[in-house]
Amino acid sequence: MNLEEILYREKIELATLTSRVIAFLIDKLLLSFVFTLIYWDSFSSVERSYVQIVGFLNQVIWQYLLLSFAYEAIFTFLYGATLGKIVCKIKVISTSLLDRPSIAFACIRSMVKILGEYLAYAPFFLVFFTPFQQALHDLLGKSIVIKNA
Repeated sequence: MNLEEILYREKIELATLTSRVIAFLIDKLLLSFVFTLIYWDSFSSVERSYVQIVGFLNQVIWQYLLLSFAYEAIFTFLYGATLGKIVCKIKVISTSLLDRPSIAFACIRSMVKILGEYLAYAPFFLVFFTPFQQALHDLLGKSIVIKNA
């Protein structure tokens, strides 16, 4: 039985692109807020010159990437959804088990998603060309995003 037949039999619907985008934006706002709280003292102490701001951001970019990776991977593994996805009532499921992705695939999915953000979001546009609206991180993470019943 192929994936399309299984989804039909189980009455599983794919998440809309709009809900995926809204969930993504919620997650980015949440991460930015948390990161700003963590580094508030450091942000405040940076003088308002362009060079110093860029220098500071270069120092903390790896911490932001690590926070993003951990947030995405842990929430996807534990709950099948980040907080943004939970708010939008969508979740990530494994294409083989129709359940939350394993920790390995959640990590792969998270890493590829973050890399895609730094490649001008180009890998995200695969959703328009794949039958199950999968971006590159979904394909490599062997997952799909569905409406949460």
